[in-house]
Amino acid sequence: MFNVGGSVKDLVAMSMINDAEERGALLPGGKFSRRRRETPALAWHSSVSVERRKLLKAYGAELTLVDGSTAAAVKKAQEIHTDHPEYFYASQFTNPANPRIHEQTTGPEIIQTFEKQGLHVDCFVSGVGTGGTITGVGHALRKAYGDSVAIIAVEPDASPVLSGGSPGPHKIQGIGAGFIPEVLDRTVYNEVYRVSYEDALQKMTICGTQEGLHVGVSAGAALHAAVTWAKQAAASSHSTTTTTSATTTSPASATAPLNVVVVLPDTGERYLSLVDSE
Repeated sequence: MFNVGGSVKDLVAMSMINDAEERGALLPGGKFSRRRRETPALAWHSSVSVERRKLLKAYGAELTLVDGSTAAAVKKAQEIHTDHPEYFYASQFTNPANPRIHEQTTGPEIIQTFEKQGLHVDCFVSGVGTGGTITGVGHALRKAYGDSVAIIAVEPDASPVLSGGSPGPHKIQGIGAGFIPEVLDRTVYNEVYRVSYEDALQKMTICGTQEGLHVGVSAGAALHAAVTWAKQAAASSHSTTTTTSATTTSPASATAPLNVVVVLPDTGERYLSLVDSE
């Protein structure tokens, strides 16, 4: 499915809107923010890039900036909804329509793509913002492959909440909300990889200059985690092969290429001002 806005969030937005319309919580013909489809109202933390702010305004959104973390922005959105109960509150951190669309579309699309080539997904890597992508795709992959697929969650090392640390400010926009999202199924992934902003920025740059894919910083973080996992898995496979080669022939799977799927959520054009300021 083509993401018309160039973001993994396109599917989520469509899913939440369709679900709300089906439930009668969102009506056509007027303002989106007032339970009707026209203008969305959003609360966002003030550290978001200028490009992302302008992009939302170009789509007609009314944007309220909040000093502080993602949690502060979520709290502000809840306050706005309390003051205006006639508004439709999408609540992507708690809305089951978020992960459901990825389980219905993104996950099966990945599986079908590999199956057509006679291949198996060995690892799936995704940054965790709301947790919708890794939860939905993770469920689909578990149904198809069981425990034979490794699923890796990625978070900023400066705010390692998923791995038991404390929330903190960080510069990897799009992941690391600073709290455990309600829609995140923490049983679906095997490990959490912490990634520094510097490592994320380096992989983002390499992706653009060497692969021709101009992606965002959170994509760089996911790519760094994917490369790290692949290196560790290859080293482990090599070690096993070396140990057993004296007595038996190693299975082909021990030396076969690893198939790693990594989510690159959006384009780097939305973060140019941040990179230029480094």
